[in-house]
Amino acid sequence: MAQENVNVVARIRPLSNETSDETCIEIDPVSSTITLTTNGKEFNMDKVFEQNAPQEEIFGYVQPIIAAVKNGLHGTIFAYGQTGSGKTHTMIGNDENLGIIPRAIEMIFNALNEESKNRNDNFNFNISCTALQIYCEKTYDLLNGNEKIEIPISDIFKNAKEVEVNSSNECMKIIKCGLEQRKVSGTSMNETSSRSHAILTLTLKTEYFKGNEKHERISRLNMVDLAGSEKRKHTNNSKTQNLESANINKSLLTLGKVIREIINPVKNQVIPYRDSKLTMILRDSLGGNSKTTVIVNIHSNSKYFTETSSTLDFAVNVKKVKNTAILQEFITSKETITLKVEVQRLGEENDKLKTELAKEKEKVVQLQTIVDEKDNKINTLEKKSFELEEDKSKLELELKKANQKQKKCEAEIEKMKQMINGLQNDNKQLKEKVQELEIKNDEMKNQRNADDNYERLEKDIDSGDFDYFDENEVPVIPTDFSSGEESDSEENEMPVPMHASPGSTSNQSNIICAPHYRIGTEYHGKWVKHLYIFDTDDTDLCYNYTFVPKENTFYAFSKSSMNYFVCYKCKNAPTVSAIIHSNENGEEYVKLSENEHVCEPQKYEPHVIIYEPDYKLYINQSRNKKVQRLLVFNSNDKTLYYDYTLISGGNSYRCNSCLNNHNIYARAKLATDENGKKCCVLYAQAHQCQPRKLKPAK
Repeated sequence: MAQENVNVVARIRPLSNETSDETCIEIDPVSSTITLTTNGKEFNMDKVFEQNAPQEEIFGYVQPIIAAVKNGLHGTIFAYGQTGSGKTHTMIGNDENLGIIPRAIEMIFNALNEESKNRNDNFNFNISCTALQIYCEKTYDLLNGNEKIEIPISDIFKNAKEVEVNSSNECMKIIKCGLEQRKVSGTSMNETSSRSHAILTLTLKTEYFKGNEKHERISRLNMVDLAGSEKRKHTNNSKTQNLESANINKSLLTLGKVIREIINPVKNQVIPYRDSKLTMILRDSLGGNSKTTVIVNIHSNSKYFTETSSTLDFAVNVKKVKNTAILQEFITSKETITLKVEVQRLGEENDKLKTELAKEKEKVVQLQTIVDEKDNKINTLEKKSFELEEDKSKLELELKKANQKQKKCEAEIEKMKQMINGLQNDNKQLKEKVQELEIKNDEMKNQRNADDNYERLEKDIDSGDFDYFDENEVPVIPTDFSSGEESDSEENEMPVPMHASPGSTSNQSNIICAPHYRIGTEYHGKWVKHLYIFDTDDTDLCYNYTFVPKENTFYAFSKSSMNYFVCYKCKNAPTVSAIIHSNENGEEYVKLSENEHVCEPQKYEPHVIIYEPDYKLYINQSRNKKVQRLLVFNSNDKTLYYDYTLISGGNSYRCNSCLNNHNIYARAKLATDENGKKCCVLYAQAHQCQPRKLKPAK
């Protein structure tokens, strides 16, 4: 029962092609010392294995612990170090280069089988295994479909599935199946990085008879492959991997805290084993009843100096922990065994009686509950019956009062009907008088408008000034298009010369032929017809003329077949206008007024009309209020879209991403087209942003 320190050895990982040859440590295998080259700090180990140390040499060092477990002592072997330092290789290895776990299992079976052959005292043994993993601070049973289990404080393996095995091959087959369910993923430091702590436990039970006494030994061998600590600067982990790393580092920090408190005891101190699932499982291995060896795996490359220094500090601390390994042997006589069997039988019988008694008590409780419920229902019904009697008396009294009020109301209603009939007759007479007055008023308005228009026409003709186009004003057709005489047909209009071919202007500067003009319709609160006259030198530039309906033109110059347009941009100047005509061959052309433009030609960017499903509306909840959003998709690639938001106090939408560019943003508006179909109008402002990529649905 003597105390002994935890045995700590270091294994140096060979350099990989991904790192440089610059090392941060110096090794002295003779004195088992590792020195940091940066600050000269020395760390003394029980043993230091160089980079090329074979698996056999590592296993040879831990064989005494395995032999002690076979003889009835608890033992623990676990590997510690940063991710990618070779812990899993040390503990498990591969088919060609076996690690500690498969070698230990084979050694135990060989030793016990040999001992069973050589002894003649009814020596028997039994071996069972469990496999757990701790992932994100939750414990899972790898031998039971990776089922989540809870760890009781009294017996940490109570809820774990324990599988009895008869050979080393059978044991390794079961363990491999369990390890296949272990959480692993690729990181920038390790293609198969362990994301959980794996704990494999072999439970050995041996018994033999010596005289009238039965000797029974029960011991456990814990073999632990810890997940590696990680630094974010060395990894390019995903969000899930970062969460896994945080939980791994948390449990390893708790392990270090437990070790520090074990080696620096304080009066009335409680070691915080419960702060982590890992330390709860390893509590007997650290400061308890176990022979323990810790293998620290180290990256020698200077890139990982910080992690290497931290690992060596851990090794020095855990080396100071003292354990007390106690022989787990129980000696009982045959009479005691018989009595134990009888006690067990009586206990089981007692448990059955307790179970039956509990069931009977439960039935009594259920019956009493039913009786109480029925009593409550009877009391409730009696109370309701009394209340209904009181309500009935009140309702009869109220009904009597209501009948009296009804009679009074009927008398008043009759009086009001008579008054309404009189008022309806008066109203009818007033409506007839109002209609007569409205007819007279319309006649007076028409006469007054005709007089005003006539005076305005005479004034404009005398002065030569013409008003520009305005939505709220009646535009006046300039006198440039005719001699001032009213025409009943289009024969007096100036025809296009026959030699003027389409695609060019004629020899008259105020005659425009296709394709130097274009007629289109745009949405400005309503659908407005536009005429675009393109610059002959730059077809990207144009003047924008707006259609004036017949009912808005001055009657003296309007014609049933005339398409009359005025320049939308020219203001505070004589009206610049255009009329669409056809020559004797039915070819269409545009005749411009001789007034000069005040405005400059604009870049031709007509509004874009799109239909569903190329746009979509939805409501977004933002800062405790609902915001209406509009998504406009790319017509060729539906995964690209622009995001618009409804402008407060209006019915237009603005592009969210364009707002950061000097308040220049693209605009959109919902409308219905000329056929009554719902659509979205994109105004001519160019986007200052790039379209977004639509995220796939989860």
